[in-house]
Amino acid sequence: MVGKAVLSTIILITGIIFIVSQVEADQQPAGIVQASIAQPSSVIVDIPGPKTAAPAAGERSERFIVDDTSRWTADELVVVNRVLTHTFQALNEVGLDGRLLLDDYRFRRVSGEHIDEALGLIGLVNHDTHIISLADAAFVRLGGFYIYHEIGHAVDHQMDRELSKQYHAQIIAMAGTDNITAVGATVDGYWLRAHAHEVREEATADAFALWVGSEQADMRRPIFAGTPLNADYDGIVRALEISMVAINGS
Repeated sequence: MVGKAVLSTIILITGIIFIVSQVEADQQPAGIVQASIAQPSSVIVDIPGPKTAAPAAGERSERFIVDDTSRWTADELVVVNRVLTHTFQALNEVGLDGRLLLDDYRFRRVSGEHIDEALGLIGLVNHDTHIISLADAAFVRLGGFYIYHEIGHAVDHQMDRELSKQYHAQIIAMAGTDNITAVGATVDGYWLRAHAHEVREEATADAFALWVGSEQADMRRPIFAGTPLNADYDGIVRALEISMVAINGS
Protein backbone atom coordinates (compact mmCIF):
# COMPACT_ATOMS: atom_id res chain seq x y z
CA MET A 1 0.00 0.00 0.00
CA VAL A 2 2.86 2.35 0.82
CA GLY A 3 4.47 1.66 -2.53
CA LYS A 4 1.22 2.42 -4.35
CA ALA A 5 0.74 5.63 -2.37
CA VAL A 6 4.27 6.81 -3.22
CA LEU A 7 3.75 5.97 -6.87
CA SER A 8 0.45 7.88 -6.93
CA THR A 9 2.13 10.88 -5.31
CA ILE A 10 4.90 10.87 -7.93
CA ILE A 11 2.36 10.70 -10.76
CA LEU A 12 0.36 13.54 -9.21
CA ILE A 13 3.45 15.77 -8.81
CA THR A 14 4.56 15.03 -12.40
CA GLY A 15 1.11 16.01 -13.65
CA ILE A 16 1.18 19.28 -11.71
CA ILE A 17 4.64 20.16 -13.07
CA PHE A 18 3.41 19.49 -16.62
CA ILE A 19 0.33 21.69 -16.13
CA VAL A 20 2.35 24.52 -14.60
CA SER A 21 4.83 24.33 -17.48
CA GLN A 22 2.02 24.59 -20.00
CA VAL A 23 0.47 27.59 -18.20
CA GLU A 24 3.82 29.38 -18.12
CA ALA A 25 4.29 28.73 -21.83
CA ASP A 26 0.81 30.06 -22.57
CA GLN A 27 1.48 33.23 -20.56
CA GLN A 28 4.38 34.47 -22.70
CA PRO A 29 3.79 38.06 -23.92
CA ALA A 30 1.67 38.05 -27.06
CA GLY A 31 1.97 40.30 -30.05
CA ILE A 32 5.79 40.67 -30.01
CA VAL A 33 7.59 39.60 -33.16
CA GLN A 34 10.89 38.14 -32.00
CA ALA A 35 13.79 36.46 -33.70
CA SER A 36 17.27 35.45 -32.57
CA ILE A 37 19.38 36.92 -35.34
CA ALA A 38 23.08 37.53 -34.90
CA GLN A 39 23.29 40.29 -37.48
CA PRO A 40 20.56 42.83 -38.41
CA SER A 41 18.79 41.60 -41.50
CA SER A 42 15.50 41.59 -43.30
CA VAL A 43 13.38 38.63 -42.29
CA ILE A 44 10.08 37.22 -43.43
CA VAL A 45 7.24 38.24 -41.13
CA ASP A 46 3.54 37.44 -41.25
CA ILE A 47 1.67 40.73 -41.40
CA PRO A 48 -1.78 40.82 -39.80
CA GLY A 49 -4.44 43.04 -41.26
CA PRO A 50 -7.31 43.25 -43.71
CA LYS A 51 -7.00 41.54 -47.09
CA THR A 52 -7.02 44.90 -48.81
CA ALA A 53 -3.85 45.90 -46.99
CA ALA A 54 -0.42 45.91 -48.56
CA PRO A 55 1.16 43.48 -48.00
CA ALA A 56 -2.10 41.49 -47.85
CA ALA A 57 -3.01 39.26 -44.92
CA GLY A 58 -1.60 35.79 -45.33
CA GLU A 59 1.17 37.02 -47.58
CA ARG A 60 4.68 37.38 -46.26
CA SER A 61 6.66 40.60 -46.27
CA GLU A 62 10.34 41.45 -46.06
CA ARG A 63 9.66 45.11 -45.30
CA PHE A 64 10.30 44.74 -41.56
CA ILE A 65 13.66 44.27 -39.90
CA VAL A 66 13.32 41.97 -36.91
CA ASP A 67 16.24 41.31 -34.60
CA ASP A 68 17.25 41.76 -30.97
CA THR A 69 17.22 45.55 -31.35
CA SER A 70 14.17 45.82 -33.61
CA ARG A 71 11.14 44.22 -31.97
CA TRP A 72 7.58 44.89 -33.09
CA THR A 73 4.15 44.42 -31.59
CA ALA A 74 1.39 43.10 -33.80
CA ASP A 75 -0.41 46.45 -33.48
CA GLU A 76 2.64 48.34 -34.73
CA LEU A 77 2.92 46.09 -37.76
CA VAL A 78 -0.73 46.80 -38.51
CA VAL A 79 -0.11 50.57 -38.27
CA VAL A 80 2.78 50.49 -40.77
CA ASN A 81 0.83 48.10 -42.97
CA ARG A 82 -2.09 50.55 -43.02
CA VAL A 83 0.19 53.51 -43.78
CA LEU A 84 1.73 51.60 -46.70
CA THR A 85 -1.74 50.72 -47.98
CA HIS A 86 -2.80 54.37 -47.96
CA THR A 87 0.47 55.44 -49.57
CA PHE A 88 0.20 52.89 -52.38
CA GLN A 89 -3.42 53.86 -52.98
CA ALA A 90 -2.58 57.57 -53.19
CA LEU A 91 0.32 56.98 -55.57
CA ASN A 92 -1.75 54.61 -57.68
CA GLU A 93 -4.41 57.31 -58.11
CA VAL A 94 -1.85 59.59 -59.78
CA GLY A 95 -0.53 56.75 -61.94
CA LEU A 96 2.55 55.79 -59.90
CA ASP A 97 3.52 52.32 -58.65
CA GLY A 98 4.26 52.79 -54.95
CA ARG A 99 5.31 49.18 -54.40
CA LEU A 100 7.95 49.47 -57.10
CA LEU A 101 9.01 52.94 -55.99
CA LEU A 102 9.57 51.85 -52.37
CA ASP A 103 10.62 48.28 -53.11
CA ASP A 104 14.06 48.59 -51.48
CA TYR A 105 12.93 50.35 -48.30
CA ARG A 106 12.55 48.50 -45.00
CA PHE A 107 11.38 49.50 -41.53
CA ARG A 108 13.33 49.24 -38.28
CA ARG A 109 11.74 49.58 -34.84
CA VAL A 110 13.74 51.66 -32.33
CA SER A 111 12.76 51.36 -28.68
CA GLY A 112 12.11 54.56 -26.72
CA GLU A 113 10.03 57.68 -27.21
CA HIS A 114 12.56 59.22 -29.61
CA ILE A 115 15.34 58.05 -31.90
CA ASP A 116 17.31 61.08 -30.73
CA GLU A 117 15.78 62.83 -27.73
CA ALA A 118 18.00 65.91 -28.03
CA LEU A 119 16.79 66.51 -31.58
CA GLY A 120 13.28 65.22 -30.90
CA LEU A 121 13.52 62.74 -33.77
CA ILE A 122 10.59 60.31 -33.94
CA GLY A 123 11.30 58.89 -37.39
CA LEU A 124 14.41 58.84 -39.56
CA VAL A 125 15.17 57.57 -43.06
CA ASN A 126 18.63 56.50 -44.17
CA HIS A 127 18.82 56.70 -47.95
CA ASP A 128 22.14 54.81 -48.09
CA THR A 129 20.74 51.73 -46.36
CA HIS A 130 17.10 52.35 -47.40
CA ILE A 131 15.97 51.88 -43.79
CA ILE A 132 13.18 53.88 -42.14
CA SER A 133 13.58 53.87 -38.34
CA LEU A 134 10.55 54.49 -36.13
CA ALA A 135 10.41 55.19 -32.38
CA ASP A 136 7.48 54.78 -29.96
CA ALA A 137 5.91 58.17 -30.65
CA ALA A 138 5.58 57.51 -34.39
CA PHE A 139 2.77 55.05 -33.68
CA VAL A 140 0.69 57.21 -31.34
CA ARG A 141 1.04 60.80 -32.53
CA LEU A 142 -1.01 62.57 -35.20
CA GLY A 143 -2.49 59.48 -36.81
CA GLY A 144 0.79 58.19 -38.20
CA PHE A 145 1.83 61.56 -39.70
CA TYR A 146 5.50 60.95 -38.90
CA ILE A 147 5.49 57.60 -40.71
CA TYR A 148 3.89 59.14 -43.79
CA HIS A 149 6.49 61.93 -43.53
CA GLU A 150 9.47 59.55 -43.62
CA ILE A 151 7.93 57.66 -46.54
CA GLY A 152 7.57 61.04 -48.25
CA HIS A 153 11.34 61.53 -47.93
CA ALA A 154 11.87 58.08 -49.45
CA VAL A 155 9.56 58.83 -52.37
CA ASP A 156 11.29 62.18 -52.99
CA HIS A 157 14.70 60.51 -52.91
CA GLN A 158 13.63 57.79 -55.34
CA MET A 159 12.48 60.54 -57.70
CA ASP A 160 15.89 62.26 -57.48
CA ARG A 161 14.28 65.12 -55.52
CA GLU A 162 12.00 65.89 -58.44
CA LEU A 163 9.02 65.92 -56.07
CA SER A 164 10.60 68.72 -54.00
CA LYS A 165 11.44 70.67 -57.15
CA GLN A 166 7.92 70.33 -58.54
CA TYR A 167 6.22 71.09 -55.22
CA HIS A 168 8.13 74.29 -54.59
CA ALA A 169 7.73 75.43 -58.19
CA GLN A 170 4.00 74.82 -57.84
CA ILE A 171 3.53 76.74 -54.58
CA ILE A 172 5.53 79.65 -55.99
CA ALA A 173 3.18 79.62 -58.99
CA MET A 174 0.21 79.58 -56.64
CA ALA A 175 1.39 82.14 -54.07
CA GLY A 176 4.08 84.19 -55.79
CA THR A 177 7.64 84.98 -54.76
CA ASP A 178 6.53 87.81 -52.48
CA ASN A 179 5.65 85.17 -49.89
CA ILE A 180 9.21 83.83 -49.70
CA THR A 181 10.76 85.46 -46.65
CA ALA A 182 14.33 84.15 -47.09
CA VAL A 183 16.53 82.68 -49.81
CA GLY A 184 15.79 78.97 -50.15
CA ALA A 185 12.88 79.11 -47.74
CA THR A 186 9.45 77.58 -48.32
CA VAL A 187 6.68 79.92 -49.46
CA ASP A 188 4.67 81.24 -46.51
CA GLY A 189 1.38 79.45 -46.07
CA TYR A 190 2.76 76.19 -47.45
CA TRP A 191 4.75 74.84 -44.53
CA LEU A 192 3.64 73.38 -41.20
CA ARG A 193 6.79 73.34 -39.04
CA ALA A 194 9.62 75.84 -38.56
CA HIS A 195 12.13 73.27 -39.84
CA ALA A 196 10.01 72.86 -42.98
CA HIS A 197 10.09 76.63 -43.49
CA GLU A 198 13.87 76.51 -43.59
CA VAL A 199 14.39 73.21 -45.46
CA ARG A 200 12.38 72.63 -48.60
CA GLU A 201 12.70 68.84 -48.53
CA GLU A 202 11.12 68.87 -45.06
CA ALA A 203 8.21 70.95 -46.34
CA THR A 204 7.75 68.46 -49.19
CA ALA A 205 7.74 65.46 -46.84
CA ASP A 206 5.18 67.22 -44.63
CA ALA A 207 3.06 67.98 -47.70
CA PHE A 208 3.28 64.33 -48.77
CA ALA A 209 2.16 63.16 -45.32
CA LEU A 210 -0.73 65.62 -45.34
CA TRP A 211 -1.73 64.61 -48.89
CA VAL A 212 -1.82 60.87 -48.22
CA GLY A 213 -3.22 61.15 -44.69
CA SER A 214 -6.04 63.52 -45.53
CA GLU A 215 -6.97 61.96 -48.86
CA GLN A 216 -6.79 58.29 -47.84
CA ALA A 217 -7.05 58.10 -44.05
CA ASP A 218 -9.24 61.05 -42.97
CA MET A 219 -6.33 62.19 -40.81
CA ARG A 220 -6.94 65.32 -38.75
CA ARG A 221 -4.98 68.38 -39.75
CA PRO A 222 -1.74 68.35 -37.75
CA ILE A 223 -0.87 71.43 -35.73
CA PHE A 224 2.68 71.86 -34.45
CA ALA A 225 4.17 74.39 -32.06
CA GLY A 226 5.42 76.47 -34.98
CA THR A 227 2.53 76.04 -37.41
CA PRO A 228 1.66 79.52 -38.73
CA LEU A 229 -1.89 80.80 -38.58
CA ASN A 230 -1.94 81.24 -42.34
CA ALA A 231 -1.04 77.61 -43.11
CA ASP A 232 -3.08 76.68 -46.19
CA TYR A 233 -3.79 72.98 -45.62
CA ASP A 234 -5.97 72.62 -48.70
CA GLY A 235 -3.44 74.51 -50.81
CA ILE A 236 -0.62 72.24 -49.61
CA VAL A 237 -2.56 69.12 -50.56
CA ARG A 238 -3.56 70.56 -53.94
CA ALA A 239 0.01 71.63 -54.75
CA LEU A 240 1.42 68.23 -53.81
CA GLU A 241 -1.11 66.37 -55.94
CA ILE A 242 -0.52 68.66 -58.93
CA SER A 243 3.21 68.00 -58.51
CA MET A 244 2.67 64.24 -58.49
CA VAL A 245 0.57 64.37 -61.63
CA ALA A 246 3.16 66.55 -63.35
CA ILE A 247 5.93 64.08 -62.50
CA ASN A 248 3.99 61.13 -63.87
CA GLY A 249 3.18 63.07 -67.03
CA SER A 250 6.74 64.19 -67.67
